[in-house]
Amino acid sequence: MIQQDVTNPRPYSRNILVGGTKGIAQKYPEEHSAFDPEAHEFLNGNKMDSIIKLYEHPITNLNK
Repeated sequence: MIQQDVTNPRPYSRNILVGGTKGIAQKYPEEHSAFDPEAHEFLNGNKMDSIIKLYEHPITNLNK
């Protein structure tokens, strides 16, 4: 489930973070991801690139 909370009073933030029971992914201000079974440490660049390539949707690479 993804939920955008715009009703609770909070300071403005541009942090982009998705978290769940199997890991987290953060895009801004720094790009980090951690997934089970190694969720206690962030993935390195090469491993993250291979995961992005594996799950990339065809519509996102129309210009490639």
